[in-house]
Amino acid sequence: MKLFLTLLPLSLYASENPNSFYMLSVLISLSLFIIILIVVRYKQLLGSTNYYKKLYELTPNPLMIINSKSIIVDVNRAFTEILDVHKERLVGKLWYERLIPSENALMARHKLYKLEHNETIVMPLITKTGEIREFEFKITDLPGTEKRKIFTAYDTCSLKSLINEVEDLKEVLALKSEALLQQSKQIELTFDMAVNGIAILDGEGNLSYSNVSLQNMLDYNESYFKHVGLEVIFGEESTQSLLTVAKRGQSIDKMHHIITNRSGDEIDITISIAYLDTLNQYFVVIQDVRKEVEHTKLLEQERDNYEERAFRDGLLGIFNRAYLNHTLSAFVEDEKYFSLVLFDVDHFKAVNDNYGHVVGDKVLIAIADIVRNNLRSGDVFARFGGEEFVVLIPRGSLTEGITTSEKLRIKIEELYHDHGERVTCSFGVAQYHKGMSMSDIINASDEALYEAKESGRNCVKVKSNENEL
Repeated sequence: MKLFLTLLPLSLYASENPNSFYMLSVLISLSLFIIILIVVRYKQLLGSTNYYKKLYELTPNPLMIINSKSIIVDVNRAFTEILDVHKERLVGKLWYERLIPSENALMARHKLYKLEHNETIVMPLITKTGEIREFEFKITDLPGTEKRKIFTAYDTCSLKSLINEVEDLKEVLALKSEALLQQSKQIELTFDMAVNGIAILDGEGNLSYSNVSLQNMLDYNESYFKHVGLEVIFGEESTQSLLTVAKRGQSIDKMHHIITNRSGDEIDITISIAYLDTLNQYFVVIQDVRKEVEHTKLLEQERDNYEERAFRDGLLGIFNRAYLNHTLSAFVEDEKYFSLVLFDVDHFKAVNDNYGHVVGDKVLIAIADIVRNNLRSGDVFARFGGEEFVVLIPRGSLTEGITTSEKLRIKIEELYHDHGERVTCSFGVAQYHKGMSMSDIINASDEALYEAKESGRNCVKVKSNENEL
């Protein structure tokens, strides 16, 4: 309007004075330009206002605006959600009467008026359901002549719960970190105990770890080896070629190579390299062939020693029942021809009862020695249990079983023991025939042994194929 009143006299003047028409045109153009600027600026301000209104409404922080008379002017959606109440039931109400329990309302009002800009206060609020919840409010003065304030609410219960969750999460993470650290130490200890040399390289081929075996093999300490890397073994060009091949997914498995350590000793090695894509690391295993052979022999020797201990009777040094079952099962499965002798010591319980178990053990040792010294090299002699023994005679006929048993019976009877008495044994003999199970041949020998006991002991009895004693 002011612009119109300004231009009207100029227009009248220009109409009466044609020479001034040019000046009028300039003034009109300038006025139109100013109007356009005003419209553009208005739209910008309107857009900014809409943006901030949306931001105010959608922010997750509960917000409430009050005027100088403590009347609620506006609340955002988050504020209505935490109190479970519609905006219409809040706007226009005294905030402290509508939201705060009556016994706290007046005190809360006085507290607020004493607060400075951006200070905080903790107050209880009433929800629509009547539940009282504690909130922390931050009060900020809004610019303008209306002296409005904006309240930013924080649900202290939720905050405390969130803090507790964070603390619990921190504790869990600390425990997991400690577990991972211990696991890492265990893995490193395992690597350091390994016979083979182990190295780990990062994605660029830089050495990040080497175990003790590799350091000893090459005669380099850990810090120097990290500095020079695998290039000290294979040279820079060869090392990069090997790593490139491994990174392409073509694992290098036990590639033979001869290297020289720092002391000048040549070492025959095999190298294996694998690229771990998820970790962007190279895993390298270097084996000293000579030591690997020695280690293999040592393991085989330990295995043989273990099997020897597992299959030997601790007192007598002869095979035990486990070995007998293993051997007998193999003979039956392969249907090999053999005879089986089962014998035990007569009246052995009386020896233990009258002279003690030490004397009893000496009797068993003496019998085991005499039997072992009177068998063929291929015969299997084992303790069946207690004072019972078994002799397996490979390719032995029934007659050979009887002959061997009679020979052993006489040798045992001739023994003179420390307790001043002779000891005898009873023998049962059976022969394996095709179709018999392991239980069948053992039962046949046991039946023959039972017959020897019934016949007065210190004799040999036979279980024939025709089931006749």
